[in-house]
Amino acid sequence: MTEAIAPLLSELLPTPVTLTETQINQCACHLELVLETNLQFNLTSITEPREAIIKHTIDSLLPAHLYADAKTILDLGTGAGYPGIPLAILY
Repeated sequence: MTEAIAPLLSELLPTPVTLTETQINQCACHLELVLETNLQFNLTSITEPREAIIKHTIDSLLPAHLYADAKTILDLGTGAGYPGIPLAILY
């Protein structure tokens, strides 16, 4: 599924968010794991890949500019790794 998610993520990324190809693949892999795990455990009600890319990954990355100067970021109890994992991949 990463083969389908990565190109779609790359296409949907808004201009203020820039990721390398490696980062796109890492975010796609994370989202794929979340969607696969969601079949066993109810992690999210958002299961359609395009919607999940927008509402999980992109929404996690959009405020990244607010943390650009931070030396440390504390991630407390985010569900399914959002926004923490996409932000960790970015930084």
